[in-house]
Amino acid sequence: MKKILILVMSCKDEFFKEQESYIDNTWGKDILEGKYENISLIKYHGGEDKTYVVDDKDFCLHCEDDIKNTYKKTYMAFSLCKSYYEYDYIFRVNTSTYVNVPLLNAFVQSLEKDDILWCAETYSLSEVMAPFPLYLYGRGNALLLSAKLIDIILMNGFSYLYFNMVDDHVIANILNSYWMSRNENYTEHIKSFRHGWFRCIGIEQSLGNSICKWNNDNESFDYMKTFLTIQIKRYWQREIENQNYIDLYEKCFKDNEDNEIEKSVQMQYEYSLNPSVFIGSILGYIDYNVWVNIDKNQLYYIETHNKSADDPMLGKAQDLIII
Repeated sequence: MKKILILVMSCKDEFFKEQESYIDNTWGKDILEGKYENISLIKYHGGEDKTYVVDDKDFCLHCEDDIKNTYKKTYMAFSLCKSYYEYDYIFRVNTSTYVNVPLLNAFVQSLEKDDILWCAETYSLSEVMAPFPLYLYGRGNALLLSAKLIDIILMNGFSYLYFNMVDDHVIANILNSYWMSRNENYTEHIKSFRHGWFRCIGIEQSLGNSICKWNNDNESFDYMKTFLTIQIKRYWQREIENQNYIDLYEKCFKDNEDNEIEKSVQMQYEYSLNPSVFIGSILGYIDYNVWVNIDKNQLYYIETHNKSADDPMLGKAQDLIII
């Protein structure tokens, strides 16, 4: 049976430390109580004056603990995993990501290829170089990486440690560049599983991927069990988002078991054939099959002229020729 390390990126801020306790009492509960012999749950943060491990489940790292240095923090966590743990896959998630552990386990056991980055969502943004604008990358709230991909990152990612970059951008740079250097189509090495949302915004609107909306409040187990991960982040009211953890767990996952889990696994593969691609907070999503065929210069123009008011790229549009 393949071994999985679920690696939760946190920080020393009290909000995120509190959110760790919600993980321990919801989706992480069965792991911590030993229900899964092949799955371990580890949390990691920076801001320490030395690196040490607490009870094999907390990485305390000697590095910055801010958002600009998440890659350095994640690289150090990967390095510790490589040195001291046995694993076939690492699932790197955020504290605001609810993990459907039974589905994750069944999905990983079904995987045959170890050269694919599986992610909650694929992004294609004008301002993110991966390694070029608009190139696909996996959103960092949930990245499933095989031991092979972890090795590629550790071997090729040291030079990025002091660039002050977020980890999902750098991981995309490393892996996409790796496949391209071997004359392979990098898009064949990145796929999306089903990712849902739960009460993430409090207004009525339709923004969301093709299978779930950001303001979804559907507590039906038959619906929610089909998502490998679920976003519980309350974007404009973070102080109340932990209630989402409680409600989702208590009303949906606590006392229910997916008796058709093989069907749920198959749904991940079906969705991966034409997943939603995020192209900006104003524009939302387009289908992958549309993204593949759209003129990328046109897409670049569309994206740069449709930025939200708080976007750092607002007003910085420039001509671009994408080959």
